[in-house]
Amino acid sequence: MKMFSKFTSILQQAVEVLAPPVPAQQDFVAQWKAITHYFIDNKEHKVSVHRTTLPSHLTNLISILITEEQGLEGGSTGPCLEYLLHHRLLDTLFTLARADCPPGMKQLVLKFYVQLLSHIMQPLLPHVHVHKPMLRMVKLCGESLATPSESEEIEFLCTLCAKLRADPYLTNFFIEAPKSDPANPRLVFNLVDSLLNLMHSPDARVGVKACEGLLLCASLPEPTCADAITKHTRMCEELVEQLCSLYRKLPKVMEPTDVYCVQALWGLDIRSASDDHLNFPGKRSLVAFLSWLDYCDQLITVAHPLVAEKMSESIRQYLMETCLLPAILQANESLAITATAHLGRCLRLVNAKPIVTEFINFILGDPPTLTDSEENDSHKLRHKLLERCNHLSEELSMTTLKVFEIMLQKNSQAAVSDLVVRHLVREKYVEEAVAVKETVQECVQERDTEESVKEQTEEVKQDEEESQFSIVSESSDEDSKVKESDVKVVSEQESDVKGAAEANEEITAHRVVNFYLTLLPDDSKSSYQTGDSGYETYLRDASRQFTEISPHFIDVQWPLVENNDSEPFSEGPFLKVLLDKVSTMFDQSYDVNLQTTSVISSLALIPHKEIDDFLLNPFLPIKDGCRSLSSVLQKLAADLRTMSSKIPDFHKKLVNVRKQLLGYNSSIRRSHLPQTVGVEHGDLLSGAIVLEEFCKEMAAIAFVKSQTAS
Repeated sequence: MKMFSKFTSILQQAVEVLAPPVPAQQDFVAQWKAITHYFIDNKEHKVSVHRTTLPSHLTNLISILITEEQGLEGGSTGPCLEYLLHHRLLDTLFTLARADCPPGMKQLVLKFYVQLLSHIMQPLLPHVHVHKPMLRMVKLCGESLATPSESEEIEFLCTLCAKLRADPYLTNFFIEAPKSDPANPRLVFNLVDSLLNLMHSPDARVGVKACEGLLLCASLPEPTCADAITKHTRMCEELVEQLCSLYRKLPKVMEPTDVYCVQALWGLDIRSASDDHLNFPGKRSLVAFLSWLDYCDQLITVAHPLVAEKMSESIRQYLMETCLLPAILQANESLAITATAHLGRCLRLVNAKPIVTEFINFILGDPPTLTDSEENDSHKLRHKLLERCNHLSEELSMTTLKVFEIMLQKNSQAAVSDLVVRHLVREKYVEEAVAVKETVQECVQERDTEESVKEQTEEVKQDEEESQFSIVSESSDEDSKVKESDVKVVSEQESDVKGAAEANEEITAHRVVNFYLTLLPDDSKSSYQTGDSGYETYLRDASRQFTEISPHFIDVQWPLVENNDSEPFSEGPFLKVLLDKVSTMFDQSYDVNLQTTSVISSLALIPHKEIDDFLLNPFLPIKDGCRSLSSVLQKLAADLRTMSSKIPDFHKKLVNVRKQLLGYNSSIRRSHLPQTVGVEHGDLLSGAIVLEEFCKEMAAIAFVKSQTAS
């Protein structure tokens, strides 16, 4: 076959050398007539098309059209292209392709269509004798899977998708409206239907190309296109059905660490069956599921808003509600742990705003009104997850806390407001602020008499410490409004008062940082013994993370927090469970403490004044019966002093445990241990180490936030 084609080509070249040049249009017509005469002269077409002269004639047709276009100026249409359009060559070629006679003719015509779309720069698709035969060819693609023409079919469809993406208005030529219901005609988008068929091809390369074509279709900005996809095709349903099918193939029980360690990105990534045995059972299935979720996330990111909304709602309905929810809520602890880990891993992977919103709404439900109590919130998953954060099973507790940590890292205003901000009614847990006049007088004195770290630490213990961590002008709605006459009592010059206030802000921030760095006595610290002070590392990390987070909360309109005087202050279930777990740090495993403090760190980085005060400001005057993070930490530090005095060689044992922890990890606060510290008083010693590191991290966050505010 190849020898015959090569001989034909050589013979034709010889004829061209010997014969005088033929005008382009004449040559074009001759090439086309040679094709038509072949079918007239050959009634039975049992021989393969590649053993005929048809491939060379079609190649010559394309070459003539390209050469003609290069010689024209101003985008005019040449005589050869006019001949193709006027004599409806593409319609004839489609008829030959549909019959696939001789065998392979369909592939040959598809290649011709692709070359025409790829190399001719003229706007061909608006011509009725171009888009109509191509639309019929679209319908012909994907009718059967695993056919010899699959590669050519997907190449043609993707080339057409790229053309439509470049000129979206052309999409209207490829959407048909059957008049079965004149009031509400059904829109037929065959391009999407054919791509969906080829998406299931056993050839992975064809499947990937089909998915790329669907991405292009989903991103088309034409409203008609989005309407056709969402209402008259099964694109969203089929993509989500594939996602659910892959989820159901996952093992019922998996280690959460395995679930989170897997890296998966959508694309052509062929793996062998031995991968499961090299790492952990089910890895291949997990990678397939996460890769497809990544594809759905990418599609939602680029899709028309209507398509993105429909896809996100479908994932919520079929994956979250139908697959994940029953698995998470079940009583079997091992199965619940695995399902919760899957939820967290899915949430960590997605980035498109519509699907992130659906995940958060799935977890938290419809936020209750500000006047509703938590008991009136009937969302099952929300209550179950909050309850499990403090579960007897440490693994279930850690896995659930991880979900909340990831949710906070998604920078969702709704999640932060619902879980935290709406509960921080300032008037209910903060004592009435001191007069601004006294505050300004105090800041003038502090500006001139800044003391050393130890002296400032002693000042923290005094009752009169009521200065605010946040800017003085934001301390309260009424008391922070300073009259000009009050300022003159402190200083006759307004510039001096302003300088004093600025100095107070700097001193207050400095004292906040030193509060955390000096909270524990030296004999309860161990980092300096191993050369791992770590504060600078936390400072760099906090600066980078806060820089990444802040843009997501710029100009956010936080909902107003209502103050119901009849109700006592409530931290809310989320803050309550976090503070409860911090307060029992010396009775919990190292891994639980790491996960708890990691959640609090993620929350503390969020730029919100009430969060700053509740989590970072140790000088906030708290009412009796209320608590803040710093008050819990102070009690922990006092308990540690008492307990450490009863343990012989406490400091030596503390240093040994830190070295043991560093043997597993280069940094204690970076990752979890595979097991708890197996020594006497292990939880107390490891808890003291986590507390020391946590204080450094809070100091770093406080410093970064104060620098940004100033």
